[in-house]
Amino acid sequence: SYYRGLMFYIDGQMVDSWGGELNWKRFSYPVEEPKWKFWILDAKHAKRFVDLVTDSKGVPHIIYFDEKNGGVRHITSRSYWNEFLDDIFYYFRGREWMEEVVDEGRGVGMFISATIDPEDRLHVAYQDSMLGREKLLYGFFDGNRWKKEVVDTAEKSGINVGMYTSITLLKNKPIIFYHVEQGRKMKYAFKSKEWVDGEIERGKGWFIAADTYGNKAYVLFRERDGKGIWFGVWEDGKWYSMPLN
Repeated sequence: SYYRGLMFYIDGQMVDSWGGELNWKRFSYPVEEPKWKFWILDAKHAKRFVDLVTDSKGVPHIIYFDEKNGGVRHITSRSYWNEFLDDIFYYFRGREWMEEVVDEGRGVGMFISATIDPEDRLHVAYQDSMLGREKLLYGFFDGNRWKKEVVDTAEKSGINVGMYTSITLLKNKPIIFYHVEQGRKMKYAFKSKEWVDGEIERGKGWFIAADTYGNKAYVLFRERDGKGIWFGVWEDGKWYSMPLN
């Protein structure tokens, strides 16, 4: 173990909060070696379709599908927006978890994917799985409330649009890669001012994982019927891909 302490300086001299000499034992506390800790956050609603991101303070944000009632839920731990105060609070009292409902509706929230921007605002992509009327949906927390938009629909792109979604940020704008069952298509949707989407693959697009670096989006995905793994790159509106096995 090692120790952290509260230390105060007056005229270059280290003192305690009452102006006397520093009592190290009074103000120090042990920080344990890293080890796994577990919390049961939701034993009623969570079963599948979950994603996890952390903000700039290291605070976790869990976004998941409400298997019981339908909808999207968000759980995070309380933060005092100061890493030192968070450290003390977590050590002595543990994490205090908070929960909110992002979206509601039977079948809303499947194939969920989340990311977070440099201003710690959450972006979420997910499917409304109402049979024959599926939609790809996008949720964005603007710092005060959640805003939701329809990105793509079954009427436009085909039945079961919005499967295996993966959202990331390209030039700080959301880009979503996803699968459409009808036609076995893999598509992208990018938002600048409005959403623009297009088909980029056929017979592929299962189990998609996307990330970005610089001006490029890197995407890993599986063939629709086979077991082949593919790697793709999106750059300046152009797409190219190659098999990895």
